[in-house]
Amino acid sequence: MLGAFVSVALIGTLLAAPARPADAGPACVSVADGEARAVTMAAACRRAVVVAGSRTELTQVVAQPDGRMRFESAVVPQRARTRDGGWADVDLRLACGADGRLRPAAAADPAVRTTRLTVGGGVDLSQRRDGTLRATAGGTSVAEAAPALMWDSRGATGPKTRSSAATTGDGAKVAPVRAEVAGKNLLLRADPKLLDAKDRVFPIFIDPDWSVFKNKWAYATNNGASNDLSSARVGLNPDSGALYRSCFAFPTTANGVFLGGKHIQSARVEMKLDHSWGCSPTPASLYWTSVINAVPKASWSAMGLATHLGEAWGSANEAGGCNPPRPDMYMNFQSANLTALIQQGANDRWGDVTVAVTARDSGHGGESIQARWKRFFPNETKLIVDYDSVPTPPTALQVAGVACPETGVLSVGTLTPTL
Repeated sequence: MLGAFVSVALIGTLLAAPARPADAGPACVSVADGEARAVTMAAACRRAVVVAGSRTELTQVVAQPDGRMRFESAVVPQRARTRDGGWADVDLRLACGADGRLRPAAAADPAVRTTRLTVGGGVDLSQRRDGTLRATAGGTSVAEAAPALMWDSRGATGPKTRSSAATTGDGAKVAPVRAEVAGKNLLLRADPKLLDAKDRVFPIFIDPDWSVFKNKWAYATNNGASNDLSSARVGLNPDSGALYRSCFAFPTTANGVFLGGKHIQSARVEMKLDHSWGCSPTPASLYWTSVINAVPKASWSAMGLATHLGEAWGSANEAGGCNPPRPDMYMNFQSANLTALIQQGANDRWGDVTVAVTARDSGHGGESIQARWKRFFPNETKLIVDYDSVPTPPTALQVAGVACPETGVLSVGTLTPTL
């Protein structure tokens, strides 16, 4: 029910005024125009309220019921503009339709050697030397794809995740796909060795993994191995033997709201765990790292690990290897070091903060332990900061209606002055 109702009892009185309709309280909404209105609404309705003008694809500011302001920063677009100029949450649960229009995926037929995809509208395709594909509209980059890959469906039992058109399974055999741009057409030439392999497991998926160009995260592997962007991976891949780390660059600006100059009360990085190798909780650690040097795959050597920012434990395994199954769960990385880092960024007015998630523990070891292999949802990875604005110096000071001088003492003719 929208609205608020207040009842008041008067005790010890014999006279009562005629009853009057109670004043209607503010209509409780989840988004309000302006910080002041959002703060008032949050307190009155005892619920978090988003400051409408702060919203971007990646960030927003939320007034809390206790008066705090919370800054939320993501690395994958969380919302998109609507026709009326507002914002609507991005629904990432979309499934591929029968006609295959939602994403350019996947051949499950061994006879398919070449897949042709056509790009419509005013979008143009181009390809870099490393195989990366880029889509532009009017000269502006709108999306890009890592070098195309294909994978089979092996490893679909036990504690491993299944392959799908959206993601590779933990045990899947992965091979590169030769992509060619020919005008409005994208040609994907499947790897014949994987198609013809005796131990292949159908279905086989062929997919250049397109991502919104504004994504601000990348993965790194110790041996240069490539993968898709459906998951943020950390730890030792159970089949390829590659070590994975995932790096995230969180913006510090939410439209007109900037963390620069703010007093940081607390900070945490929140991630939703999709899958873990084992059934028992294992650790992962967050580190401050360098600016991401390439997207979607960053250089392992360039993304060095600096300050340790927190450790979190978790497990999530619904593939049939655990009894009972372990559902998806949130893992929160928080520490005094992380709060201090965000405060340093606020003091120095950084435009973003870059962190890396690894399979290390708080002692900086164990990264190659198989049981620590994890896959997180990139779209559920956020930096959450509670902050206060530093008060500005007071102006137009008066005592008993008399303006205060810049220096010296002010004398007034009253013992009960109004300040």
